[in-house]
Amino acid sequence: MREYKIKNRNGDEILFQEVDKNTVKMSGYNKSYCRAASDKEGNTVMFDPSGGLYMAVGMNMTQFIMKDDVPRYITAITHNGSSMLFTHAKTDPTENQRN
Repeated sequence: MREYKIKNRNGDEILFQEVDKNTVKMSGYNKSYCRAASDKEGNTVMFDPSGGLYMAVGMNMTQFIMKDDVPRYITAITHNGSSMLFTHAKTDPTENQRN
């Protein structure tokens, strides 16, 4: 599986690893300074480590991580011990909510 490294504003080297065709694992961020938001059902809908990268349900990860032509819209965010898992799909899960 592919890996992508991005240095954030704080100089942390954020590692994105493809776990499978629909999941990306994010690690390498400073776990002491993170924030997240949940919806009414308790699902994480936003994750923002200090220095970035801000990630939210509905964002297309292709624009800043994978950099290919395959859309990867975040559909779910899961805390996984010392990392975050981002499940993605080819369509924007929030599109119907905006219309």
